[in-house]
Amino acid sequence: MGDVVLTHKGEDITSTDELDALIVESIGAERAFSYDTYRARNASNSVLAPGEEVVLFGVPWTADTLAFIEVVGQSTTANGCYCSVYDDCWTVGGGNLPEPTRECR
Repeated sequence: MGDVVLTHKGEDITSTDELDALIVESIGAERAFSYDTYRARNASNSVLAPGEEVVLFGVPWTADTLAFIEVVGQSTTANGCYCSVYDDCWTVGGGNLPEPTRECR
């Protein structure tokens, strides 16, 4: 897998600190949750077996996590790139089907 990028309103989220700040900004400090609640995985440069699935970001469904998803869901996307062992590459994100690309960064 190449880079997987989480983007909110056109700005890349590059660290868990930035994600934590977005959570506080979106639903307030009193409802905020952090890394101890959500699962995040950097899958860049990972090798996956055919059919293997990887959870890049996940949260348990609680009132606070649902509120966060409702607030940022329409303005946040995850986009990624991956290649086969034959160097065929695709980009995918935003709920769209994969599209061929020349290479991943």
